[in-house]
Amino acid sequence: MLNPHTAIIKLSSFSETDTSKSDYVGSVRGYLKAIDLPKVTSILNIDSNPRKPKESKVTKDIAASIEDSPGIFHLMSKGLLLSCSEATLLDRGRIRIDTRDTDYSKSGILDGGHNMFAILKHFLLTLNYDVSKLKKWDDIISIWRENQDEIIQATSNSEDKTLQNSLDFLIPIEVIYPKDPRDEHSLNEWGITHSNITHARNNNAELVNATKDNQQGYYEYLKSILPTEIRDSIQWKTNGEGTIRVADVLALALIPLSVVPQEITGVNLPANLVKIYNSKAYCVDTFKEILDRNGSKIGGNEFELENPVIKSALGLIPEILRIYDYIYTEYPKAYNKDGSFGKMEVVKIYDTEKSKEGGSKYLKRQPKTKFLNKDCKYSYADGLIIPLVVAIKELIYFDSQSQSLKWKVTNPIDFLTENLDPISKIYGMVIRMANYNPQKIGKDSGSYELASSAISSRI
Repeated sequence: MLNPHTAIIKLSSFSETDTSKSDYVGSVRGYLKAIDLPKVTSILNIDSNPRKPKESKVTKDIAASIEDSPGIFHLMSKGLLLSCSEATLLDRGRIRIDTRDTDYSKSGILDGGHNMFAILKHFLLTLNYDVSKLKKWDDIISIWRENQDEIIQATSNSEDKTLQNSLDFLIPIEVIYPKDPRDEHSLNEWGITHSNITHARNNNAELVNATKDNQQGYYEYLKSILPTEIRDSIQWKTNGEGTIRVADVLALALIPLSVVPQEITGVNLPANLVKIYNSKAYCVDTFKEILDRNGSKIGGNEFELENPVIKSALGLIPEILRIYDYIYTEYPKAYNKDGSFGKMEVVKIYDTEKSKEGGSKYLKRQPKTKFLNKDCKYSYADGLIIPLVVAIKELIYFDSQSQSLKWKVTNPIDFLTENLDPISKIYGMVIRMANYNPQKIGKDSGSYELASSAISSRI
């Protein structure tokens, strides 16, 4: 039985790149005949790429160049950068590669994902598959893998001249691999270099820092402590699956981290909590800065968090996310004891009957909370309540004896259930003084101070 992780790629115009200045990375370049692509399907792995490709103007332009100028496609495209865990150079321009992931790097397409997306779609279209609804990488690759045997058989038919002509173009390919896959030190250095190459090649894609940090393993501990339904709903990778922005989770992670002594975090979080609302970039960068100070990188795509205090802070995040959803759902009810939440211009109300009358005030579709996807009555900008969510830090303390963060109350949700009404009497002044403007509320440090006072008064 063939090893599904091993492929032999035959390259034309094959050349081994001069990597004499690198002790750890080997490289070969050449051109793959497009018609041979189905025979090396094991290379079609995008996990090593910081983002997933999807249909866009870029992929449409690439597809057009394949269609209109197949003879010079290899001169118009930078092609693919592939990474593998091991490579053996054979005769006649062939290279055997092993595409298994290791502790040091992930194999697959490091750069050129949009090229591959367009090429695969061109293949499927040529083979008369319905590609009209294939807009994302996962759509394309699932159809490709489900029909792999049929695709190989069809493209091997040398009698079908129309098909052969449609797939008669070259794909530029560069393969990088560890020079010494048996030496641990060499592999560790390979992993670091592999990560640097990935990010450098993808700089022009304007990858957000969160995507890069995820690729380097900074979020693995966070993933391990999040409930499955939340973890699977976070978009960890640009263009990946998920509806929750990873930056929103990292922003709320700064709430418990702000209670950790500054000599551990290395940053003055209490003075910058307003940035949880108005600067997600700060939140992403600060999260990484704190982890860098309290852990270590292993290779290019693995990070180990070592400080138990930081671990205990991150351990509170699942409850923080539940609290966010609880406040988003329940605060309007508390506000309604002394006012009318629904009358605010920025608030939309779920009411299927009134939505039929037209206008934008009433929604026919049920709003959902951000993290747990629970039903709620109102939809509104979270600037209205974010200072109240951040003020939950008042319910957390650092226990120097156990070197961990703990809740001051038995159950923070129960605490809010019992105290949200009187807290709202105080915090409601923030909303009214800001003239019901969520932007003004979220960006004003005074909002956070008053919210903290409101919660502290009930402990």
